[in-house]
Amino acid sequence: MVILSADRIFNAVNNAPEMIAGTNGFCTEVIKNTNKIIGKFGAEGMYCIGIKGMNLGIAIKIEDGSTRAIWPTVVKCLEDLNVLDQNEKNVLNKYRYGKNLNNVGEKIGEVFPDFSLKKNF
Repeated sequence: MVILSADRIFNAVNNAPEMIAGTNGFCTEVIKNTNKIIGKFGAEGMYCIGIKGMNLGIAIKIEDGSTRAIWPTVVKCLEDLNVLDQNEKNVLNKYRYGKNLNNVGEKIGEVFPDFSLKKNF
């Protein structure tokens, strides 16, 4: 029963990914362009990912609660765990680095992940 329910949820989300984060939202883009990942923002810098076919779930928490580092962190995790194929990497490449802007909107730096994951499963 649990597997059937999980499949129903997965299929529903993949059939209408815009219902998760709106048109062009990060969650929507991940779901729409991979067809194997469901990801969703949570409060205070949380992001959770489920990867179909790998029996893998990932929970990411950005310590200061902001969202500016979530996109690059998610993409890096998926790349390090070899979840993404080359086409998926290309589509999600625009999320690999975040812009660090000052109060007048000028780019003053980048946000990027500074870690590496290793598969241990």
